[in-house]
Amino acid sequence: MDLEKRVKDEVKQVVDELLNAVNDLRDFVNGPVFSHTMFDSTEAASIIADTNAFDWELDEVEVSTLSFIKAADVLEGIIAKLSWHGGGSPSQDHIYCGHEARGEATLRLNPDGSYEITDVSGEIVDYADRNVEEYDEPPECDEPPGVPGSSMADYEDPWGGAEL
Repeated sequence: MDLEKRVKDEVKQVVDELLNAVNDLRDFVNGPVFSHTMFDSTEAASIIADTNAFDWELDEVEVSTLSFIKAADVLEGIIAKLSWHGGGSPSQDHIYCGHEARGEATLRLNPDGSYEITDVSGEIVDYADRNVEEYDEPPECDEPPGVPGSSMADYEDPWGGAEL
């Protein structure tokens, strides 16, 4: 076997292993364990608290960059910069203030299998940025769902005015 073919085969093997590792990382960040951990972070909880939604899940996580942490030629970890989008179910019992968010986060993976999510940032998805044909415009944040206008005069009594 000539040297050029041998080098090409070794490079192909390394690239295949890296691509498999990146696919494994993509599966991990799009899985339920990562979603739960991410939404448990203080930063993400703060974003969620600004909405009226519950049962939040990540529905999209993209790995934007990967970097390797090395010391004395020993791999000590991997840093992944992520962009994310998630949503929850709007509560009918609270004033509507959004049920989707998007943002960024940093994930550090350690050789011992541990990981840490840091630098979580995000914002509630602004419906003005969405395709109006695809999504209905939500009510303003100070208007309860199902109650047109902000006045109680528009309120329809579910009991038909029956006296108790």
